[in-house]
Amino acid sequence: MKNNLIRVLSFVLALVMLMGILPMSVFASEEPMTLTVNSQTGVVGKNVEIKLDIKNNPGLTSLKFYVTYDSNLILQDVDFNSAFGAYVTTPEPYVNPQPITMISPLYEITAEGTLATMTFKIAEDAPDDYVANITVTYEAEDVYDEDGVSVPLTVVNGSVTLYHELPGDIDRDLSVTTKDAVLLFRKVAGWDVEVDSAALDVNGDNKVNTKDAVALFRYTSGWDGIPLYRGEVCEHQLVYKEETAATCAKTGLLAHWQCSLCEEYYSDADGNIEVFEKDLTINKLPHTEVIDKAVAPTYEATGLTEGSHCSVCNMILIEQKEVPALKTEYYSITYSNLKGAETPALNQYASHIGVLDEDMPKPERLGYEFLGWFDFDGNRIIDIPAGSKKDYHLYADWAPVTYNIRYIDAPVHSNPENYTIEQEIYLSAPKWSGLAFDYWTDEDGNVIEKIDKGSTGNLLLKAHWSTYRNRIVENNNNDKVVSVYDEASGKYYFACELGMISNVVISKVSSTYNKTTDSERTLTLEKSITEEKILSKSIAEMTAISVKLMYISSSCA
Repeated sequence: MKNNLIRVLSFVLALVMLMGILPMSVFASEEPMTLTVNSQTGVVGKNVEIKLDIKNNPGLTSLKFYVTYDSNLILQDVDFNSAFGAYVTTPEPYVNPQPITMISPLYEITAEGTLATMTFKIAEDAPDDYVANITVTYEAEDVYDEDGVSVPLTVVNGSVTLYHELPGDIDRDLSVTTKDAVLLFRKVAGWDVEVDSAALDVNGDNKVNTKDAVALFRYTSGWDGIPLYRGEVCEHQLVYKEETAATCAKTGLLAHWQCSLCEEYYSDADGNIEVFEKDLTINKLPHTEVIDKAVAPTYEATGLTEGSHCSVCNMILIEQKEVPALKTEYYSITYSNLKGAETPALNQYASHIGVLDEDMPKPERLGYEFLGWFDFDGNRIIDIPAGSKKDYHLYADWAPVTYNIRYIDAPVHSNPENYTIEQEIYLSAPKWSGLAFDYWTDEDGNVIEKIDKGSTGNLLLKAHWSTYRNRIVENNNNDKVVSVYDEASGKYYFACELGMISNVVISKVSSTYNKTTDSERTLTLEKSITEEKILSKSIAEMTAISVKLMYISSSCA
């Protein structure tokens, strides 16, 4: 135990020695130095003393400032405190603003307290209950330490409140003594004493109570820094106020008396017991809370957090805060094997929506039927389910459309009954007993020899026929021209073979065949004629022969 005590004492002694060798600046207050102008009250025509106090002095070599005062104040004297041990001076006669200069060229001044006391006389014509301001200004370069470093300075300005009557003179004897303090105390205590009612509120709070008595006792006892004020005290006109019930929206008030002039509160009709509003206040009633349900955000709209409000006063108790809308995730859709079909406009989808079956693209291609979409592995893709989170590459599948071919006037033929866009079909000639096939035509009358590859649409083809009787067969080998000179006319005639008319029916008379000719063509019999006898139902005998059709021109004379 003894050893522990010795250790403690040793530590304390070491700490004391350390503090003794450290400079005082180490322990200096970090608060800025202040220059305070004390405030006072005074009576017109009388003198009033104003003190200039220094606090938190870190060490000064120079301090110069200017005191500016109200025109109702007349500077009489400036008394400097010799305890500061510096050169302090101020010019005379006095001016406004009045400069005050302090320097200490040999060492820093660290003294604090009252630097100077300024005595002012209050002008005889100064207004009553008037505040005369006193302010201090300075240049930063005029306040510095021994190293020439500027010292920050905070100024607290003051004032003198001017009255025509002496503050605190309760008994009107033109002086403020303990007699006034005792008289004020008795008035506050409820004694029936004669007083100057305008002098009762000595602390200037517009009330007369024990605070005023305490302040006047301290003033008359010599305490510093206690200004005295004057002011008329309200002659209360009390009005009874019934109790107001509290609600959840506002507080209530207990029954009380209130002055219609100064609006102070009292608990009695005589105004002897003052109360404060907080003592009369009835706390608010609790709110009737109603929950405002949360609203979940969607991809299209924001949401709200859960909140609440009062169902009685509608006050919001817990504010609902906005929840951002859900972020839409998009994925791409690409297409292949379109085979010339137009690329679908749908190139992406929202993950939370997907793509419904009826909204899937359905491309169109001439001559082909769209069979659906498939993925790379051949799986059929009917739709894109909501919640999918991947890119889609879709392959189109096609089948050629089968078109019908309908034939008219073609009882026997070997042509197909349908076709597709991918086929090329050469149409063969149909057969019909006793007739010769000429050509096919479509619904528009166009001659059709074949159905071209790439054709589409249903077809209606009509066969065209001609009889074999008097059938003209063209001869393409008609480059041989025969010339004949006619001596009678002196003209040359040229003839060439155009073709052959077959199945010409002519009558047989004796051993010759007769056939009329037109004006431009001459029928010439072949040297060898084949006879064909046909027995018809009428037992008529006919002979069909073929004759050459010749063209004779007389273009040359």
